[in-house]
Amino acid sequence: MWNRVCLLCLLICPNLALCSDTLTLATSNGPPYMIQSSDSGLDIDIPRAALNRAGYKLAIRYMPLARAQVEVQSQRIDLTTPFFRGGTDGLFLSEPHVMYRPTAFSLASRNLKLVQLGDLKHYRVHTFQGAKGYFGREYVDAISQSPHYEERPDMSKLVLSLASGRTDIVVLDYNIFSYFWNRAIGDAQKIQLRAHSIFPPVAAVAAFNNAEIRDKYNEGLKAIIRDGTHQKLMERHVELLPLLK
Repeated sequence: MWNRVCLLCLLICPNLALCSDTLTLATSNGPPYMIQSSDSGLDIDIPRAALNRAGYKLAIRYMPLARAQVEVQSQRIDLTTPFFRGGTDGLFLSEPHVMYRPTAFSLASRNLKLVQLGDLKHYRVHTFQGAKGYFGREYVDAISQSPHYEERPDMSKLVLSLASGRTDIVVLDYNIFSYFWNRAIGDAQKIQLRAHSIFPPVAAVAAFNNAEIRDKYNEGLKAIIRDGTHQKLMERHVELLPLLK
């Protein structure tokens, strides 16, 4: 009996993802973009809102992003965010829904001069694990000459390294740094920061295994940008920093 029901479903709608009103998104845990404890964040709330406009509900599964890509390519999961690379077989990439902002942070009191990537060679640098693979040859050349370079798996500890003086520079996305700084340091110590914009912004997209659903998502994304929903979601998750003017 069950086999007959499954066969009937396939005959009526060969692509079950198109017929289902619930899609599964695979992502990782990385506040404020992906917050597992609340199923929220910029890389979850914005795609959810866009898919809602297209008539879909969204279920979330958490896993490493590398595995998420494989799960989508293997048709076991419908989409993954954030995704940063193009030209990947079996994936259909959406329009960008948010821009990541890699930034070099320093203590304002140090008055460090940092205007280009090559200037990193003069300073101790702490950053996230795997950073060498993200920022290109100029970055790798610069940090190879740094007096101390360290990649750390726990991004929440990077703000403490900067506040305590254990490093001169922290390289991290602006919003991720803000999230952890405001929870670990906040205004209590009255520390002012400098944000050095020496990296280009990076577009984050959603990667689908179905072009038709990707197209519907893009239309939903345009709709929430037009009516201000996108901006409201950005404001919900983007936090201020004590930057020196």
